[in-house]
Amino acid sequence: MIVFLRGIVRHLSSASADLDVSGVGYRVFITEPHAKSLISGEETFVYTYHHVREDTVQLFGFESESLRDWFELLIGVSGIGPKGALQILSGASVNEFAVAIQEEDVDTLCKLPGIGKKTAQRLVVELKEKVGKLEWSKLGVNQTKPMRPTQLKQHPFEEDAAAALVSLGYPEKFAIEKVKAVLSQGRYESVTEVIRAALQQLVP
Repeated sequence: MIVFLRGIVRHLSSASADLDVSGVGYRVFITEPHAKSLISGEETFVYTYHHVREDTVQLFGFESESLRDWFELLIGVSGIGPKGALQILSGASVNEFAVAIQEEDVDTLCKLPGIGKKTAQRLVVELKEKVGKLEWSKLGVNQTKPMRPTQLKQHPFEEDAAAALVSLGYPEKFAIEKVKAVLSQGRYESVTEVIRAALQQLVP
C-alpha cells in the first residue's frame, strides 16, 4: 500500500498530478485547490490513499493526513465514490464540513458539488456518530467543537490557515488575527502560501 509520495510534478490538471518519483511516474488524483497550489517542475510531498478494486487501481493525494482521514470517512458513505469525495473536499473547508455534519445542516451540504438532498441526508446519518467519536484535532479541526464559519470572514483560506497556526501552538485569537492581516496584504493561491507568509512574519 502506498501511503505517501515525494516527487517532481511533471504534469498538472485541475484533477490530477503526475509525479516523477525516482524515475517512476505516478498519476495522483487531487482536489482542485490542491492542484492550484502545485507548480510543474517542482518537488512536492503528498499523503496518498491507494484505491484498489478488481478493475482499477488509483492513487488519491492530499496535502495533510487530516484531509486523507476525511476522504476515508466520505468514501465509507454509501453512494460516495472516490471522485465524489474529492469534489466534496474541493467545495468546503474541513471546518465548514464538520459544522454542517454535526448540526445536520442539510441545506449547506446540498451546496457542495454533486450533493443532492438525499445524499446530504445520508452524509449526516452515516457520519455524525463516527465524527462525533473522533478527536477534532485528528481531523484538522482544533477545538472540541469546531468553529462556526461565521467566526471568520469567508475568505476560502482563512479557516484552514488559522487552524494550522493553532496546531503549531499559537493562540486561536492570535492565529485568526495574523491570518486576516496576511490576507489583507496580498493575493495567495493556496492555504500553504498563506501559512508560509504568516510564519515568515512571526520569525524575529
